[in-house]
Amino acid sequence: MTSDGSVTLMIGDLRKGDEQAAQRIWDRYSPRLEALARLRLPSRFRSVLDGEDIASQALGCVVMGLNQGKFPELRDRDDLWALLACVTVRKARNDVKHATRQKRSPDGERAPLDENVVSPTPPPDLAVMAAEQLEALLERLSRSDESLRIIAYWRFEGYSRDEIAARLGCSRQKVIRKLELVRKILSAE
Repeated sequence: MTSDGSVTLMIGDLRKGDEQAAQRIWDRYSPRLEALARLRLPSRFRSVLDGEDIASQALGCVVMGLNQGKFPELRDRDDLWALLACVTVRKARNDVKHATRQKRSPDGERAPLDENVVSPTPPPDLAVMAAEQLEALLERLSRSDESLRIIAYWRFEGYSRDEIAARLGCSRQKVIRKLELVRKILSAE
């Protein structure tokens, strides 16, 4: 004989669409499902993806499936846990895939930019203002060390750290240290 807390009875009630049964299943299994989902999420995604959301989605899928007559082989708490765990792990994996996917247009090709929105050249007043700001920043750097100004300018021009090191006849590491100093000087001001 099964008791009121029997998962087997709750499964039968879920098949009938009983919302209270769904709530009792959630209360019983959600902590374990959330923990399982968090374990399946790489630490770098834990601030973006949430174990509780994944567990909620997994339980929602199972409840909807039971309401629609799916999972006829589901009989007891062991079967329910296996199904919930499987769905939770798959949802966590899919959410990580979605978060790491590169965004593309539907046909897989780059979408053309609207020519009216993006101009190939900046307006003259913006170009003058940008040039004045760059000159002021470079002037601040030359007060500390002329090599900082040169390195910052070349980096702005698009030269790599290795190319700058070759032009100056120094090591790449020295260029990296100088660029870090440039950042500190400019961020302090």
